[in-house]
Amino acid sequence: LERKIMEMDNFFYLSPDLLCEATMNGYFQKVSRSFVTELGYSEEELLSTPFIELVHPDDLHDTMQVMQQLVEQDKSIAFFHNRYRCKDGHYITLSWNAIPHLPTETIYATARNITKLELLQEEINRNKIREIERSKEKFTTLSQMTKMVSHELLEPANLIIGFADVAEEMIKELAETNDLQEIADLAERIELDLKRIKKHSEFISMVLNKMNSEADWYQIPSVINRKLQF
Repeated sequence: LERKIMEMDNFFYLSPDLLCEATMNGYFQKVSRSFVTELGYSEEELLSTPFIELVHPDDLHDTMQVMQQLVEQDKSIAFFHNRYRCKDGHYITLSWNAIPHLPTETIYATARNITKLELLQEEINRNKIREIERSKEKFTTLSQMTKMVSHELLEPANLIIGFADVAEEMIKELAETNDLQEIADLAERIELDLKRIKKHSEFISMVLNKMNSEADWYQIPSVINRKLQF
């Protein structure tokens, strides 16, 4: 029995997690050494101080509600977070699991210091927010550039259609006329329109190839500066 009691005491006092027994009127009656290590108070100071006095003011309301669940409603709690003041004045965040034992009016609880974990999670969240903002900016830029490119492509596309229609009409006229000079004039106009169609087609092809091959396709000078003339 003595050996078993010693083993239980060793487990309690040497556990890296914070283990404690508390009275239902708000005092620790037994704490593991990890409490002393994490909070910086001596065991005597911890046992003689109402633990609610160590709780961060902003966490008092929630902590009191949890205590009410334990004492008055006989309900256990799991993963409850609050901040405890260390002896040097700074606060650490503890994650609590606790269960009440009404016959002995004792609360058995374990806690773990998750301050670093919370800081890491906050940093991860900040990075996620920054990534989301960057993605939104990229999407906005891409959307704006796409509209610009679409506008640039729309005009030559419409011109190509118009030139093709004109060329088609002139070819029909060419087939119906016997005047050599008129035929020569129509042929020259058809050739000119075909050259324009080719030039506009080459521009559209260049933009589309640029879009397919480069991530920064929206930096095409002819699109941004409108330097390309027809």
